[in-house]
Amino acid sequence: MEREVERLEEIDFDEAMEIVKRGDREKYENEFLLLKVESGLPTQFVALDEKVQQMALLFIDKEFEEENSGERTYGNAYISYIATLEDKSVLKKVYQRVWVDTPQYGSDGMPIQKEVIRLNPEYMNVYLKLKAQASSVMKKYLPKELIRTLREIVTNSGMKDEELLANAILDDALSNDKSSYTARMRALAVKVTGLEKQTSLSQINVYVDGGGSKLNETIIESSGNDNYDLGYGDEWYQFRL
Repeated sequence: MEREVERLEEIDFDEAMEIVKRGDREKYENEFLLLKVESGLPTQFVALDEKVQQMALLFIDKEFEEENSGERTYGNAYISYIATLEDKSVLKKVYQRVWVDTPQYGSDGMPIQKEVIRLNPEYMNVYLKLKAQASSVMKKYLPKELIRTLREIVTNSGMKDEELLANAILDDALSNDKSSYTARMRALAVKVTGLEKQTSLSQINVYVDGGGSKLNETIIESSGNDNYDLGYGDEWYQFRL
């Protein structure tokens, strides 16, 4: 029986990334058209094996949670790697779900329990082998520069990490909140935007170009006392941030 295949012409960029992330790329018959969708991605990424592509996209996904470990894949090479495994049976042995007591007590006076996920000591060797494999794939195929570029295109909507960070800091700095946190964000925003440097230069320009330097010399000559020196000495430059 012939399988139904969705026409790739109807798939946009975000849908194509989800297809790769789910590991479903092989279900689509015309890979060439999918590569056209990927044309905005680095050639280095497009040339990678499907599983490595899947691992890379999971690595930059902030929401995806690997069900056996209960951990998110974001920024975690090992979790991103095991999330791509087709045979999950080994993971069900590596991880075990157990019930443990919590500090809270129920109406019956007994500790309330919760389910937690733990590594199974009996399969520690398998866990370490998986971690080594994940590290190997990451080092060989997914350098930091590629991950960074991929994150900027797929996750940041084309914006660089620095631009997103600056925008986030400015959003906090411009909020109506009067907390100490906002004050810190505003101070940081000054550094990020370069306003601190501009302000310092403005102060120098006002002092030098506005006649402050000449006036300072006149005061010292008239009084004969350099204690009245109001100028910016070498120490000021040494302690500039």
